[in-house]
Amino acid sequence: MKNKLLVLAEGSSADRDTGQWSIFNTIDRFKIEKPQEESFSLKGKFDLVAFYQREDNRKEEEFVVIYKFVTEKGEDLIETPEVKFNFKEGTSNLKHRIRLSKIPFKGEGTYYFQALVRENGNFKKIAQSEIALIYS
Repeated sequence: MKNKLLVLAEGSSADRDTGQWSIFNTIDRFKIEKPQEESFSLKGKFDLVAFYQREDNRKEEEFVVIYKFVTEKGEDLIETPEVKFNFKEGTSNLKHRIRLSKIPFKGEGTYYFQALVRENGNFKKIAQSEIALIYS
């Protein structure tokens, strides 16, 4: 199993008939006035969208993922609960979306959304998406 896409967007939707997804206004940076406090959150409606693919679709397969939002120093600002997925026999693609109402920051810099999958009891990073916070 591998991650084909991990992106932050202003929104996303899935067509009920075709299963096709649309992703609206992907975000790779925020430009804001310098806030009063070092730690703050940007409030809004955000979607973190992930697409997974596996190579062998002949058997059913389960996997567990967590998502993190971390500083460039590796400090966790968001960590989701574990999410269990099940690839049904004959399927090779899976799409997942997490809705966020705020994103925490600790000053100007580079931040990362990460997807981590559990392997042998430990979580291993399989995808990373970069977000920049810039003061105007």
